[in-house]
Amino acid sequence: MRRTVATWTLMLALVLPGAGWSSRADAASAGCPSVQKGVIQTCNTARVRPDRYWDWELFLVSDEDTLRRIKCVEYTLHPTFPNPVRKNCQKGTVPERGFALKTSGLGTFRVNIKVTFADGNEEYYSHQLIFQ
Repeated sequence: MRRTVATWTLMLALVLPGAGWSSRADAASAGCPSVQKGVIQTCNTARVRPDRYWDWELFLVSDEDTLRRIKCVEYTLHPTFPNPVRKNCQKGTVPERGFALKTSGLGTFRVNIKVTFADGNEEYYSHQLIFQ
């Protein structure tokens, strides 16, 4: 089984309080990295709520062919979260991004990510959440 480790710390789009989740259709317009064929990157968006919690979304950014080869993505959150290991096996409908995790919390931390492909290969990533 091929295993690789990559670390991506990426900027997020500034979403104004009360604006809700970003409705932009493509990852680049959401403040995420540009799509590169065969390369998986991570990105998060966030918005602050009146109670000072942050609603955030973490997802993969890649070309459609690469995203189609992914079976599931497992996110390991900070241990203070209930059910800190979260698995998503649904790509979603937004082009060039997929397998989103939406949740909320008070602070930032590093999320470990395991990507499992349909052929059984796995890749590991790490993403530092950024709230602005």
